[in-house]
Amino acid sequence: MKSQIVAAAFLITSTLIPGASWAESVCYDVVESSTSTTNITPTLQTGQITLKLVRAGTSDVVFNKTGTLVGVITGTLPDGRPILSHTAKFGEGFSYTTQGDVATPISDPTQCSFSAIELISHIARGTKLFDNLQPYFDETGVGGVVANGEISNCPDLNRNTFSLAGRLCKH
Repeated sequence: MKSQIVAAAFLITSTLIPGASWAESVCYDVVESSTSTTNITPTLQTGQITLKLVRAGTSDVVFNKTGTLVGVITGTLPDGRPILSHTAKFGEGFSYTTQGDVATPISDPTQCSFSAIELISHIARGTKLFDNLQPYFDETGVGGVVANGEISNCPDLNRNTFSLAGRLCKH
């Protein structure tokens, strides 16, 4: 009886205390994922996202869906790089909203089309699988989810395309 009480207390404690030292993080790698959006206004983009998550270190697919994506430029850093927020909705109640994403041009941003990298570092809100899920950063600060692609405001090609890679963890 005493061992059952101890086991029950351990189970309750490990599931109710966030960040308990014996609790393991659950992590997912972002693979074969991409976005495609159209610029609606200078600060609003809409389109779609295809997101595939596999259990970290395995090939076990835990999420593989295409949904809608809305991106909004919410501010600008002192060096001119835009700060963004993105909301993805996949149906069946799966969704998330990022906050504080930073886009860094890697080619001339004065052209109508240029290459850029966006760092996704914080999920402000998530439902279902995305509840309490955050981009993973190691102890040196390296990580997050990185979107690598092209931004185009050209008259003949108003489309932004990115591939996504990184790791998301739930603690």
